Amino acid sequence: MKKLFFVSTLFMSFFFSSQVKYTLKKYPMYSKIWEKKYDKTEKDEDGLPLIVFSPKGYNTFGDNTSTFKNVSQTKVQSYLISELNKFRKDYKKNSISKSGVLTSKSINDAKNISTVKDYNISKEKNVKIVYDFIPVDFFSRVDVKKYEIEKIIAESVFDWFVANDEGMSLLLTEKRKEFGLGVYISETKGVTIVIRGK
Repeated sequence: MKKLFFVSTLFMSFFFSSQVKYTLKKYPMYSKIWEKKYDKTEKDEDGLPLIVFSPKGYNTFGDNTSTFKNVSQTKVQSYLISELNKFRKDYKKNSISKSGVLTSKSINDAKNISTVKDYNISKEKNVKIVYDFIPVDFFSRVDVKKYEIEKIIAESVFDWFVANDEGMSLLLTEKRKEFGLGVYISETKGVTIVIRGK
């Protein structure tokens, strides 16, 4: 299974190929804390504009890695299904329901990906799975006095996949009605998200 992992760096904007089905023109980002937009000067190897990924209101991500201090993983987990449905609503998609079985598997996998060396998620019949890790420095510009950090994390794990075909095709599917969402948070490293759709 392909893992969607983007390498982070503290002092640069982030560039992603724009050669995707779920383009920013049709599916823009609605994040409170991040921006993805086409770069007008940089092109990829196919001559297409690259995508700049940056914190909203800033050109670069900072070096504050204490954003996740005292974060409640249980609280983040409790927000996931409602935040996914808000995400879907932004793109005029119907709400989906939470599957307890799929959620338990996703929570378990998120933890094991983060803590068990060389852990691999097993394929399941009729179930699509995407997962990724978001480094804590991507949240370095979040004003925790203005925003509830748990809710920001819960909504941002879906915003992370904007302009990514594999992630968006699952998050916005109309064919799969039940979802299982799981997160594992490391205070010093970041958040792992696992999403199952059936």
